[in-house]
Amino acid sequence: RYMCPEVINGMKLTKQSDIWGIGSILYEVMNRKNPFKDATSMQLMMSIRSDPPAPFLPKYSYELKRMITAMLEKDPKRRPTT
Repeated sequence: RYMCPEVINGMKLTKQSDIWGIGSILYEVMNRKNPFKDATSMQLMMSIRSDPPAPFLPKYSYELKRMITAMLEKDPKRRPTT
C-alpha cells in the first residue's frame, strides 16, 4: 500500500522513497483511506504509477495538502528532500 512508483518500476529504494511512504501514511491518517485505488494489488500498483492521489477531505489547509501532494510526486527528483 505504501510502495513508491520507482520501486514498482524495479528501481532501488532511496531517501525519496521514504518521503513517498511518509506522504502515503500522512494522507491515509488524514483522509481515512489510501490515496490510490486499491481494490486489488494490481490495481493499486497501476494507480500508484499513473493516477494522482484521491482528493483530500476539505477540512485541511491548502499548505498541508500541497506538502503531502508534493511528497506523493511520481518523479522522486521532484519530491521534497529531507
